[in-house]
Amino acid sequence: MTKTHRVSREELPRDAERLTDELEAVDQELWDAFSHASMSWGVGVGGRRIRRRMSSGAWFLLLVGLCLTTFGAGVPLTLIDPTRELGIALVAGSIFACAAFLGQVWTVQYQREAALNNQLFGAEQQQQFHNLLEARDRLVSQLNRHTERDEGLSD
Repeated sequence: MTKTHRVSREELPRDAERLTDELEAVDQELWDAFSHASMSWGVGVGGRRIRRRMSSGAWFLLLVGLCLTTFGAGVPLTLIDPTRELGIALVAGSIFACAAFLGQVWTVQYQREAALNNQLFGAEQQQQFHNLLEARDRLVSQLNRHTERDEGLSD
């Protein structure tokens, strides 16, 4: 994406201020549409359906929280002699299961966000790269002409 220069409201004429307000409203709508399209998750149990919006960051925090909670609950079980082996097995199994499941969910969520981001802003980024490559080619051409001219003078 291109870098934008922030201008204070005092510096803007009235039309520019109105356009800035409209741009902010459109940006908010764009973000809302992006989050709705890329972060909607649901699960159905029987006739009930539960839907939530969760970003890849939220899935990651859930993963870390669940792993830390499971580990914290398992440590006391490993200290009690009759349940030591069972506690270790339950804790290790649940940690690996939770980590594997939530790791996959996080991966899918990250891919969804990246794909939608590329669909929305990919053309803009492509144009920016194209402009930079054109500027580079122009500078290389000028440098080559300058070098050829200098070589012609030295001969």
